[in-house]
Amino acid sequence: MEVIASDLKDVLDRLSNILTNKGIVEDANKFVFNNETIHVFDGETFIRANFKTDVSGAVEGQSFLKYIDKLGTAKITIAKDEGKINIKKGRSVASFVVEEDVSMPVEPDELPWKKAPGNLIQALTTCSYTCGQDYTDMRSVVIHVAGDFAESTDEERITRYKLNRSIKSEFFVPADIVPFLAKAKVVQYAKTDDWMFFENQNGDLICHRNITFGEPYEDLEKVVNECNEGNPIELPDKMYDAVEKAAIFQSDLKVESDRRVTIRCKGGKIRVESRGTHGNFLEILPCAIEGSFSFLINPAFLMQIMEKSNSIFFHQDYIRIQTEDHVFLTSLAAEQ
Repeated sequence: MEVIASDLKDVLDRLSNILTNKGIVEDANKFVFNNETIHVFDGETFIRANFKTDVSGAVEGQSFLKYIDKLGTAKITIAKDEGKINIKKGRSVASFVVEEDVSMPVEPDELPWKKAPGNLIQALTTCSYTCGQDYTDMRSVVIHVAGDFAESTDEERITRYKLNRSIKSEFFVPADIVPFLAKAKVVQYAKTDDWMFFENQNGDLICHRNITFGEPYEDLEKVVNECNEGNPIELPDKMYDAVEKAAIFQSDLKVESDRRVTIRCKGGKIRVESRGTHGNFLEILPCAIEGSFSFLINPAFLMQIMEKSNSIFFHQDYIRIQTEDHVFLTSLAAEQ
């Protein structure tokens, strides 16, 4: 069957984010072809994209992707013969050993699909900034979606984002799957006892094991409402540019939630600081703010906020930032 190499690569790129060679889960390093679809599965996350090839079986992922990338936009023929998947371009043929006996870990046939809120991905992306990295405390690495809000906390920071469509049955989304959902542009979701499913308009499927807790999720609405005090202050206009430059020194960190800049205010000046593997950054800006405080914040998140407003609320124990869509709290206790 003939396909365009770049079209195949686009699909493989979307799937390759969860390819792993760690050997923890069998076949987690493979692209699995199933005639009409291609999927990958790392034991926790399953991603399936629609792409017709008329071949079935699994091939080692990294070498296959590298080879397809080399073919550019050329027309190629993909076919299976004698235990191999063959890729033919002109006079060249590349053969990849195919494994036949690879089971489908998820059977997404009859599902109770529900329309996703139009701003669900924006809500999940925003909330992912305040998830932690401590996987011994699963509540700190997931986003809680229930009722009219998506929310998250790592015990020092809280984000609550208002959804434009109510969610009747709560669910949890691991922060590390959010980039996949954002690229897929999901439009609907479904929940079963074992899996949480998301699908886009093309029928591409992303799912992860359903997450449950023995105790109710923390009442973050109550915490936010209790922290509704503070003195309004205006961040200087040039601070956006300073934060944008500071973010450059965090760009080597692969996990978005690990990227943080330090904001310090004292004596009518704000210091924007960033430290990275390849260097440091500091910019000092004059401001009309009385008092002193300091806090850590993801630079992309702060720039997103400042695109809407330069106003924040300062309390001796926390910083509160609120827009029409969401509220963000960060504790100052550790930084004072």
